[in-house]
Amino acid sequence: HTRYIGDWSSDVCSSDLSASTYNFSSNVPELLRLTKEGTVGIGTDDPATMLDIRSSASGTTDFLTLGLDRNHADTEVGISFKDRNAVVGLQTAARIHSLREGSNGHFSLVFSTSLATDADVVEKMRITSAGLLGIGTDNPGSPVDIASGDLEFSNKSNSSVTQTIKFSDGTQG
Repeated sequence: HTRYIGDWSSDVCSSDLSASTYNFSSNVPELLRLTKEGTVGIGTDDPATMLDIRSSASGTTDFLTLGLDRNHADTEVGISFKDRNAVVGLQTAARIHSLREGSNGHFSLVFSTSLATDADVVEKMRITSAGLLGIGTDNPGSPVDIASGDLEFSNKSNSSVTQTIKFSDGTQG
């Protein structure tokens, strides 16, 4: 059985809408709430953000799952961050997505961003299924592969501290 509570009968919403499932022999807590302010709570009756997902179950590690039921190479599933007021209109400002690496069943995690005048996002960083990190490359060949530019280490808060890079063989530079 499903129970809906709220007054949404007029053009102006005067209360929150909540939904829960229950049977007549037990009291099951509210599962979902859509507030009159436009926030959505799943597992909470007091959403603190536009979408607030909570779980009180012990041992629970999955809070949000994004999926695609396709078995194809180069399949992507992810999150797009859009800016309605961008120079080019409803622009995708950034993306984080998984990318299936060919047909081998391995996946990379890809981070992409765009400039204010670009309509498309461009890949900036990738973590492969082998654990390789590529910055500026989509095909890293070492644990950390930076395609171009300098690698800078700085201590902006205390300029008197000497910066060093230590290598696994004990040497430093």
